[in-house]
Amino acid sequence: MTPSSAAAIITDTPPVMGATLDDLNTPDQAMAYLKVSRDTLNRLCRLGRLGYVVVGKERRYTREHLTDFVRRQTRTAHAASGPAAGNVTRIGRPRTTRTF
Repeated sequence: MTPSSAAAIITDTPPVMGATLDDLNTPDQAMAYLKVSRDTLNRLCRLGRLGYVVVGKERRYTREHLTDFVRRQTRTAHAASGPAAGNVTRIGRPRTTRTF
């Protein structure tokens, strides 16, 4: 296989969910976009809250995966606002209260 035919295979790869291979984001890019840690990113995938594509042994994330996740996490504002109104978006683990 010549280098030019290898390039043709890569560019002729069918899109994944409407995205080409160039549109797939690495875990580091997804972490930066969502502003979460690697542990949180892995947990979101494990719980099925964030979609991904497996390329080889690696996870890749389309822009659609990331924006769908953010859209599902977005809460609409009501008459009252602020944390007491419940319109706070939380991505990480829920906070626990200590009882002594």
